[in-house]
Amino acid sequence: GSVIGRDHLKAMKNRQDGLATAEVQVSGELFQVGVVSDGCGSGKFSEVAATLQTAYIASDLTMLLSMGTSVIHVPSLLYPRVVGFLHSILRSTIHAVANVKEMASFIENYLLATALGFIIGPEDTIVFVSGDGCVVINDEVISIDKENRPDYIGYHLVPSFMLKTGGSPLPQSFSCRVLKTADLKRLLVATDGFEIDLIPKIWGHLQHPHGVQRWLNAESMNNHRFKDDATVIAVEREAEDASSD
Repeated sequence: GSVIGRDHLKAMKNRQDGLATAEVQVSGELFQVGVVSDGCGSGKFSEVAATLQTAYIASDLTMLLSMGTSVIHVPSLLYPRVVGFLHSILRSTIHAVANVKEMASFIENYLLATALGFIIGPEDTIVFVSGDGCVVINDEVISIDKENRPDYIGYHLVPSFMLKTGGSPLPQSFSCRVLKTADLKRLLVATDGFEIDLIPKIWGHLQHPHGVQRWLNAESMNNHRFKDDATVIAVEREAEDASSD
């Protein structure tokens, strides 16, 4: 689910987050994927990046998995493909005669967004991250704080002399965590506007397809939560029937 932040409502800004989920059957085995994205706060139209990037990632994940790619190898293949996707948008939108300043402005306004996602396969589960946000794996809460300066994938489109990275090289892949799916009880990925103290309350709202969205709406409207846009995907293993063998 996803809600617009109260600060964005006051400033009459669009929600700048994106979300996508998908499932694919490969040789009779089910794979589930999900990704959330937060557009760059300084970008005028960064909801474009968040929306297009999540849609592309979910689609490309299912394609890579359908080709038989191992779950643990997918993120390293996906990252440069996302860079290529963003570059294709830039190339098709900005004419060759555009100067570097105009190109950098277009990238900042339209092509910068974080990405936090997962793949749940029959054997392995992997969580992949580019930027800031929150991840929950079972009972472990991982808050990723980049001090409002995340390494957006779209930075790979910007000429190096214009980047303010403090001399640090840009990442060449996602940061990843791998675990056995059999050990997975619950999983959550969220943009940095999601308020961590609410994590214990989200479990139990997953039975209905719109349960998380309704819960986010209630927390936002009734309890005045989420100053910033908040987007979350949560997965919880169903309790096994105690009467079964």
